[in-house]
Amino acid sequence: MAGHRKTSEEERKRIKRDRKRERRRKIREDPENREEQREKEHQKYLLQRKNKERKLVSEKTEREIRSQRKKWREYTKSHRDRLKLRSSESSDMPEHVTKRLDGRKEHAIKKSNRMQLKRHRERRKNEATIADLKNKVGNWKKKIFSPEEVNVQKYRCRSTN
Repeated sequence: MAGHRKTSEEERKRIKRDRKRERRRKIREDPENREEQREKEHQKYLLQRKNKERKLVSEKTEREIRSQRKKWREYTKSHRDRLKLRSSESSDMPEHVTKRLDGRKEHAIKKSNRMQLKRHRERRKNEATIADLKNKVGNWKKKIFSPEEVNVQKYRCRSTN
């Protein structure tokens, strides 16, 4: 009797994913099963709404909306990346090359973000310095051109004429 080979974790996940995909395909092909499945999903959704597990966007707080939008952006980005990988251009290149290019792109994005933050910090620091210097200039103007001295200068100018 041949020895039973243990499957790796990735292999088991792939098999499970394939079986699930096949089961869903069969359900989609049969109109009766499709309607039954849609009804089940709708009932599940209604139950979640009733138990407050799922909220409408209008019912969420601003913080929840921001976090949800962040999740949507991340999902959309990963979806676009998957579509790009499926395209014919990426399939022509070896896998190790595409991974290296993706790594370079991620590195460039991270570097760009770091530089943007650095510029922002410098801009804030410069704005604070400028505000401080303007304040000092105003104080010096007040000291140099105090109202008494300004009046004295006006009188001196009139007396010379």
